Amino acid sequence: MAVGLAASAVVLAPNAAVAQDASNIARIAKEITVRVEGATQGSGVIVKKDGNTYTVLTAWHVLKSNQPGEEITLVINDNQYFHLPSSVKRVKNVDLATIKFTSTNNYKTARIASIDKNMIGSSIFVGGFPLRTDSVNSRIFRFLDGRVIAYDPNIQLPNGYNFLYSNNTLPGMSGGPVLGTQGELLAIHGLGEIDVEMTSNKNILVKTGTNQGIPLSFFSSEIKEVPSSNRNTGGMISSADKYLLKIESLLRSGNSDPVEIMILADKASLIETSARSEYYRAVGMYSIRSFRSALAGAERAISLDPSFSKAYRLKATINIIRRDHISALVDLTAAITLDPNDFQSLLNRASIYYDTYKSIDAAKRDLEKALLIKPNDSATIKMLDYIKNNS
Repeated sequence: MAVGLAASAVVLAPNAAVAQDASNIARIAKEITVRVEGATQGSGVIVKKDGNTYTVLTAWHVLKSNQPGEEITLVINDNQYFHLPSSVKRVKNVDLATIKFTSTNNYKTARIASIDKNMIGSSIFVGGFPLRTDSVNSRIFRFLDGRVIAYDPNIQLPNGYNFLYSNNTLPGMSGGPVLGTQGELLAIHGLGEIDVEMTSNKNILVKTGTNQGIPLSFFSSEIKEVPSSNRNTGGMISSADKYLLKIESLLRSGNSDPVEIMILADKASLIETSARSEYYRAVGMYSIRSFRSALAGAERAISLDPSFSKAYRLKATINIIRRDHISALVDLTAAITLDPNDFQSLLNRASIYYDTYKSIDAAKRDLEKALLIKPNDSATIKMLDYIKNNS
């Protein structure tokens, strides 16, 4: 059955009408945006009403992790909660999906419009519900402005993310609306562009500041509901360990999403708070460069399990970034005491000994211990040779 977005869309020329005041656009955004609570937390947009049945459009990656039997909760702007079975329909070929709810209440639906290729430089607005943080511990609606950076209808980027803009979006806003200056829905927000080189060099997720959405009108011929054939088929997750094992599998794959890591860690904590769940949430926070929250999470993990060496190493890494080398040295020493084969902690401690304290002998000892663990590691060999030749 077709979603019917293209047929019911009111197609506008974005520059043909007088732009609305930003506060009016914010009101529209808040009325049509829903909060999504499930295996992954995100946002969505009410795009269609058929009798008492409403269709919500969101990003497929927001809904795809829900297990059969697990509820998805939609929270509407009037604070009504709809707890739904995970009957999700994926939109073909792009990172979009729909889910429906029934209500006798009268909710506003989005006005879908086409994107003009001449919109580059124009104002654009994104709405959604970011994930909670230590300082903002509730998922409250955010409305962020920016500019269109790029759009070429003749080029298809992966999963439909052809629309690029500068709005400073936050994790949890995926699936939310991207609105034009008349409050029209132009795209669904879903991605922050990753700086691959910086991410590789720093070993943390680094964003370029550019965000990406899926333009609806460009894919109007492809927006069809299809069965979610690649959904998980297991039963409801019943223990915290299953969430934690999933996190570990994602991290091993080398293709983990820090937001998904944090959400899975939160779900594990709801069942049973543990050092591992706190640690993995801290890892997610670290990956999105929320260092203060990551440090607090690592400290909570250590308080729950003082023998958890990885938490000390993460804490040390954050303290190095903060240039608190004294604390970092204490944490690295604790990590190495708990796990003498912690190769990375030995390297990090050697760097602090040499660069900060000019303690050449201590640095050499740590590098020699590291080479006992990885005898052929070329970077460590070069570092040790450099210290020997320059001391």
